[in-house]
Amino acid sequence: MVAFSGKKWAFISTLILIVLTGCSGTRPNDSVDGTSNGTSNDVEALKSIIYEQGKKISSIEKDLIQYQDMIDDQSNVLDIYDDNNQNVREFRRNLEREV
Repeated sequence: MVAFSGKKWAFISTLILIVLTGCSGTRPNDSVDGTSNGTSNDVEALKSIIYEQGKKISSIEKDLIQYQDMIDDQSNVLDIYDDNNQNVREFRRNLEREV
């Protein structure tokens, strides 16, 4: 007969306890039964929530477009600086060759 050590027994009992407590709280809520579903108040509340979320989403989209424009402007400025730096390097090389 195999005897369990104290650590194995504690692990197994803890695992059983976790499984039992995890499965014990899975009964449905009272709001799930069919008597309260589909009322006009619930539908109107959901519509207003969806409408508010839609307004928030459109506001976020506008902000993102503004941020993208700012990033594009900064990228254009950096490209101009990069072009100017490249022109300065070429000018210096040409100047060194001529001198």
